[in-house]
Amino acid sequence: MSGYLYRGRHCGDEKRARPKSIGAMMDFSRDETAKGPPVQMHSLREFEQSPQIMWKRLQTKRQEEEEEEEKKKKKKKKKKKKKKKKKKKKKKKKKKKKKKKKKKSTVGVSNHRLKTLCACDQSAVNTVTSRD
Repeated sequence: MSGYLYRGRHCGDEKRARPKSIGAMMDFSRDETAKGPPVQMHSLREFEQSPQIMWKRLQTKRQEEEEEEEKKKKKKKKKKKKKKKKKKKKKKKKKKKKKKKKKKSTVGVSNHRLKTLCACDQSAVNTVTSRD
């Protein structure tokens, strides 16, 4: 029985084992058939508020906070590097110039363009087309 401690009178049959865990000890203290002097049990709250356990909790909280801070710092560094790369790409881009369209001569004008021409231009176009 490696997980048990002996308590009570150390006389053969009256020897009885009690478990080491707190929850099991609480159940054990309620047992009416237990022999020997009553054991003074600490409540779970008193045990959880003991200075050793409180100190361990503080240490674990501090470690968790430090780990979270380190993760945040790493994320910030990564974000800054990405922003610099984007700025360089923007500088390399150049705007394309639009080409101007050349005006067509009135000789080979289609019918829908003829409507916009003035009367003198239309007569010139008519003479060119009538020769063909």
